[in-house]
Amino acid sequence: MVSRYRDKVRYYELWNEPNHPGFWQPTPDPKAYALLVRRANDAMRAVDPDIKLVAGAVAGAKVDFTRAFLSEPQTARCVDVVTYHVQGQPIPENGLEHLLEFVGMVHAIGPNIEVWNGETAIPSGGDSLQSRASDPWGMNIQAKWALRRVLTDLRVGATRTIIYPFAENLGPMVAGDPDSGMGINTKGALQYGTWQPKPIYYAVRNMAALVDCSWGESTRDEALTILHPGSFWGIGAHEQRYPCRPMVTHWTRKDVHRVAAWLPWRPQEIVMPAKVGLRLQGVVWKDPVWVDVLSGEVHACERQGDAILGPLADYPVFFTERESIDVAQTPAQPGETEFPTLLRWDPTEILQQSRPRS
Repeated sequence: MVSRYRDKVRYYELWNEPNHPGFWQPTPDPKAYALLVRRANDAMRAVDPDIKLVAGAVAGAKVDFTRAFLSEPQTARCVDVVTYHVQGQPIPENGLEHLLEFVGMVHAIGPNIEVWNGETAIPSGGDSLQSRASDPWGMNIQAKWALRRVLTDLRVGATRTIIYPFAENLGPMVAGDPDSGMGINTKGALQYGTWQPKPIYYAVRNMAALVDCSWGESTRDEALTILHPGSFWGIGAHEQRYPCRPMVTHWTRKDVHRVAAWLPWRPQEIVMPAKVGLRLQGVVWKDPVWVDVLSGEVHACERQGDAILGPLADYPVFFTERESIDVAQTPAQPGETEFPTLLRWDPTEILQQSRPRS
């Protein structure tokens, strides 16, 4: 395999969720998995020493299993990347502290080992098959979740987030039981049958267009003031505890700032955004805008003293300088009423109400 794909494939992942009894029988065994990693490593690098070996694929980011297999003699030296899988977690930020522990443990054993979120998704419909997570569901909810999932992974030090499956698929409602009835796995970014992109596809693409690896995380202090709570009752200066405290991620590149802000509430299909004022220490804004990465729309920010004003919602809204973004002259994605759908209910009327407006 390595010889055949030598010029095409760089990364090889070994096994899937070896800590899960459904994938390693009869009982998950970190020592046995470590032996598999070492033997595969020796065989594969004998053909191509420049490959990257991805190990772990650990269901639920289990710290004990991962520590156990990485700590086996001569195992960590074989591994370039460790992956964890997080499925069915509708509020990504709820797992932040656990993932910090997981990533810290991996780096303590192998400082040069990268960590990725190797498999993660939630469905866009309540009748989805496999790993439904808990309700509510919706196309906007799925898109909002994906944006927050990527930023949460970045925050803990994971350098990639892999949303799986990329395309919806058809299968039995109960895994392995074709008599249970067929359903669609709605966790994908492309709709089954039409293969048209869903809102999640455009949302992640828009965010990637705003922030790539050329942007570095800023150490400059920022202040976010709640001017109106919208439908997020209880947020404000008096309430600074999670999840009522906004999450903020701040990048810079050549003295240009990008700030993403959101509330880590359970994502909803329809919200009334809060209104906030953003101040960055020592920064005088020239022509500030806020970007709605769900729709791809760019809006001018109002000003109030040295603060710029914009919405705050249950997904990241980006604040930046207009001159730093390349705005398309024509729409780069369908409007909210144009998404094709196989849902039994027409979401058009709901989607029309769900965009944040300042």
